[in-house]
Amino acid sequence: MLRELVHWRSQRAQRLDKPARWVLRDDLMVEMAKRQPKTLDELKALRGMGALGGVAGDVVLVVARALAIPRDTWPTREPRRDAPEDAMVLKILTAALIHVANESLVAAGLLGGNEDMKELIDHILEPGANPDPPKLAQGWRRVVCGDYIRDLLFGKTLLRIVADRGRLRLAFERPTDPWPLPESSED
Repeated sequence: MLRELVHWRSQRAQRLDKPARWVLRDDLMVEMAKRQPKTLDELKALRGMGALGGVAGDVVLVVARALAIPRDTWPTREPRRDAPEDAMVLKILTAALIHVANESLVAAGLLGGNEDMKELIDHILEPGANPDPPKLAQGWRRVVCGDYIRDLLFGKTLLRIVADRGRLRLAFERPTDPWPLPESSED
């Protein structure tokens, strides 16, 4: 649905020599894709659609055309790769990356993104799997954050939540006296 609406909007914007969002706002296209109005009355009943004016009929035709497209030709979405737990850990490690970037006075965006972090984690946890080290394990990026993330993964750097002037923040610390590990009890 969105693909068809975007295509129609783009063509109309080119004909009018106007920006695409001037023809139809993104949020309205998303709403149409969700509701899939099949008639002018259904379209006009959607919030914000009163501004469509003379193109409302065209939009209904685009929606009908989109609904007629066979399902097996729809664009496919890549399956989610990460389990929810992995995504949570990735967010924490990304917070650590931002922290260490701030400490080093480097823009976090220069270090890398989520894919770079995933590659670093794979490299640390499976050192022999890929002979080429990822971006975050090379050169200045390794010095700034790669080793730091490795230490965090192996417990040499600890994460705490700290109350700071009435606000909570994350604190990443290298302990001088590591916490004692609990002794295992064997029955």
